[in-house]
Amino acid sequence: MRFFSRVTSLAVAAFALIAVLAAMPVWAGQGKEMSIDGAFARATIGQGRIGAVFLMIHNPGSAADRLIGAASSVAERAELHTHKHENGVMKMRPVDAIAVPANGMAALKPGGDHVMLMGLSAPLKEGDRFELVLKFEKAGAIPVMLTVGPVGAMGAGHGGHKHKN
Repeated sequence: MRFFSRVTSLAVAAFALIAVLAAMPVWAGQGKEMSIDGAFARATIGQGRIGAVFLMIHNPGSAADRLIGAASSVAERAELHTHKHENGVMKMRPVDAIAVPANGMAALKPGGDHVMLMGLSAPLKEGDRFELVLKFEKAGAIPVMLTVGPVGAMGAGHGGHKHKN
């Protein structure tokens, strides 16, 4: 019985450490030019094969950059998308890049810019975690671990976390 108590205590401590590390922002680039936080995906409905990822990109550096791609092992491909209002209808469209201004940020959020995960290998379920690699023109590749929130999640309070490497 004492063995199980010790194992349980170690498991709780390990989980607490993971939670603390997940709450830190991811920094990348030579002078820590980029940070990513609030990253989350929405759970898919049923056997959905398409998912969406949202996050905040902060660029405290003096040079602008562009998000030019993304990749994840949970999907066949990841695409950058935006919503555009055309003739009274909101339409989702792929984009080549998302600008991240110098000393500024880019918000990838529901109803705006976001990352689409196409050809999911399995439905995204609330509470799942997976890695997404963001590809920047200047900062290079930045891996981000994110959590899947509920189907209608609107922000980081629904499963998003800050990360740091």
